[in-house]
Amino acid sequence: MKQSVAVVGANNFFGRRIVDALRATEWAQPVAVDHQLRDIGSGVRAAQVERGNAHTWKSALEGCSTIVVCTFGDADVITTTTRDAIEATRACAPQARIVNLSSMTVYGEATGLIDESQTPVGALNDYASARLEAERIASSHSNVVTLRPGCEYGPDCYAWSERIGRMLIARRIGDLGARGDGYCNLVYIDDVVRAVLAAMTTPSIEGEAFNLGVSAPPTWNEYFIRFGIALGAVPVRRVTKRRLTIETKALAIPLKVSEIGFKALGAQPSWLPPAIPPSLLQVCRQEIRLDVTKAERVLGMSWTSIDVGLKKAAASLVPSAAALAHCAG
Repeated sequence: MKQSVAVVGANNFFGRRIVDALRATEWAQPVAVDHQLRDIGSGVRAAQVERGNAHTWKSALEGCSTIVVCTFGDADVITTTTRDAIEATRACAPQARIVNLSSMTVYGEATGLIDESQTPVGALNDYASARLEAERIASSHSNVVTLRPGCEYGPDCYAWSERIGRMLIARRIGDLGARGDGYCNLVYIDDVVRAVLAAMTTPSIEGEAFNLGVSAPPTWNEYFIRFGIALGAVPVRRVTKRRLTIETKALAIPLKVSEIGFKALGAQPSWLPPAIPPSLLQVCRQEIRLDVTKAERVLGMSWTSIDVGLKKAAASLVPSAAALAHCAG
C-alpha cells in the first residue's frame, strides 16, 4: 500500500514538482494541499484548506505519513500556513514526518563558509524573518527535517532564472565588477526535489537541518556571464555603477508598480521588464558560501552541473527572448 504524502503549497513551483516526483514513485500517493487548487492532474488527491480552519486542515492531512511544507508568498502567508499545518499534524497525524522547506536567508548577513549551526547575523528582512519564524513553529513538532536551499534556479524558477534571464536578454544586468563578486549559492530545482524525497525516507534525522546548493558556487558575475552565454544574450554587458543607480533608484519603483498592477488584472506581459531591486545588489556582494557536505553525506545528495542547469533554464525562456530583445534594442 502506498503512503499518503501531503504537499502543502502544491500550487507553487516547488509544490508542483514535488507532487509530480511523488506521483512517479512506487511508494507514495501525493495529496495536493493548498488554499486554492488548480491543474493538479490525474491520480492526485486534492485538498483545499482555509486559513485558520482546523476542520479543512484535518481533512487534508489525516492519514498522511509525511507532510511537506513548501509555502511561498508574503511573510504572513508563510508563517500562518506553517502554523496551520503543524497544528493539524499534531492533532491528526502526530507520528508523521514533516519536511519543512526553508531558505538560506535565515543566516542573514553571515559571511564565509556557513554550516547548519550558523545563527542569524545582522538584521533580517521580512522574508528571512518569516522563514526563521516558520522554522521555530515547525520545530515544535518532534519529527521535523528542515531544508535550507540556496538560490533555486531552473525552469519555472522566477526569482533566480526567469527574472535574471529577462534582465540579461534585455542587457539590463551583466558583469557588475566588484559589486558582483559575492557568491551565488545556486541549487537546481530538481536537486531540491530530490532532497525533499530523501528527507522523507532517511531514518534518524529528526530535528536536523540541511543546506542545499552546489559545492563550488560561482560568483554572481560568473553566474550572469554563464547564463547570458546559455541564453545567447552576448556579449554580456558590463554594467556601470551609474547604470545600476538609475535602475535601482529611478526605474525600480515604477516597474514594480506596473508589475503589481498587471498582476492584479490577471496579466503578465512579456514586454514589461522586471525591476532590479536594491536587495538584489546587496545579495550580489555577500560573500557567503553554504557548506553542503552534510546533505551530501547524510541525504546522499549530488548536484546538477551548473552548465546543464543553465542550459535547461535558458531553454525554458526561449519563447520570450525575441520580445525582450526587441524591447532592449
